[in-house]
Amino acid sequence: EGLNPRPPRLAGVVAGMDPKELFWIIKHGVRMTAMPAWGLSHGDQSLWDMVAFIRHLPTMTPARYRELTARPAAPEPPPTHGHGRIP
Repeated sequence: EGLNPRPPRLAGVVAGMDPKELFWIIKHGVRMTAMPAWGLSHGDQSLWDMVAFIRHLPTMTPARYRELTARPAAPEPPPTHGHGRIP
């Protein structure tokens, strides 16, 4: 909502794209669009992980998408001993 023109459905667009092209777009963004550059805030390995995720979107089930994008559970607090102090 609010973007004009509306962005295309990502799953349909990426099917025919070269992985290197997707990497470049994710790293540098696309000027004059809502696609930001992620290269300054994410390392190359993270960007390649994004490419792999995006390339699997066309065949990904909604359940698998939810599984992969769910927030991880908060870590358990360290155990305490005695009066609530950590030894």
